[in-house]
Amino acid sequence: MTQAELSTAIRTKSFGVFLFAGEEDYLIRHYLSQLRQTILTDESLAPFNHIVLEGKIPDAEALYAAAATPPMLSDFKLVEWHGADFTGVKEDSLTALCELAARASELPECCIVILATPGGFDAGTLPRRPSRLYKTLSQSLSIVLFDRSEERQLTSWLVRHFAHEGISVPPTFVASMIARCGRSMTALANEVEKLSAFAKANGKSALSENDLAFVTVASPDFDTYALSDALYRGDGRAALLAVADQKRRRVRPEIVMGSVISAYATLLSVAELSEAGMSAAAIGETLKIHEYRVKRALSAIGKRSAETLRTYLAAARDADLASKSGGAIGYAAVERLIASLLGGKN
Repeated sequence: MTQAELSTAIRTKSFGVFLFAGEEDYLIRHYLSQLRQTILTDESLAPFNHIVLEGKIPDAEALYAAAATPPMLSDFKLVEWHGADFTGVKEDSLTALCELAARASELPECCIVILATPGGFDAGTLPRRPSRLYKTLSQSLSIVLFDRSEERQLTSWLVRHFAHEGISVPPTFVASMIARCGRSMTALANEVEKLSAFAKANGKSALSENDLAFVTVASPDFDTYALSDALYRGDGRAALLAVADQKRRRVRPEIVMGSVISAYATLLSVAELSEAGMSAAAIGETLKIHEYRVKRALSAIGKRSAETLRTYLAAARDADLASKSGGAIGYAAVERLIASLLGGKN
């Protein structure tokens, strides 16, 4: 089920058993809030029509028992299960959940929502290679995945948020904000609130990148992941913004170049093993890196072949060697490399 389909289901009050999974907790909280507002219309009756359970493996019987009791003086009731982690889940538990969905179909007045922990539900690589877990549960449950939004989606979302506050921001500002603050919608929403308050307090109707640097807090993972993430996606502009930020932080240029080499080395290794037919789990075990990083790399590789990535890695190593042998040095060497490979833009 897509997020648009979920919105339609909430609007039309077409409930059932939903499973929310993914890392974008902002969207999970948003849609859960919409469900609560739609179902729990009378606050005085909410304690009777809103049941919250929790545990690592959802208990199908406990969920059905909570759902089977008719709503009190209301058309609907909501049952939530928090903290689900399907890592290593047994087959009989999956079967029980599928049976729960079939039984719950006879209870149209009840909505059941199972919320998986971040990393607690492996959907595989959709749509090409869904996991066994996803294929089994998706036959009966409405699974909604909330992955990190793409930069294009985040850009339009941020522009709308600033416009709602009466503040004008150029596209370059939004791109810099994403590069600096990360891709978490929760973190970005907090920074929008801070920037909006700053602008209103200072009588500003527009914001500059100087304001961005003054007001916002850079993502703790920025130094480690922003540059590699941009290289993974082939986004030259974001990569140059990440280099510029590291330059402001006075990160040594040889460390920045090392980050570029490391990113392409990881992508190449993952691509080679994937082309050899290895699964994400097997690649992670072979390279001694977390499976999440492998899936992130596989998603980023897309249509690029191992041969293309091998060329990128060779260019990065040549640039590093040249910088130590009288060629372009410092940040200029990194910036020229990125511009030559990615053109400084998407």
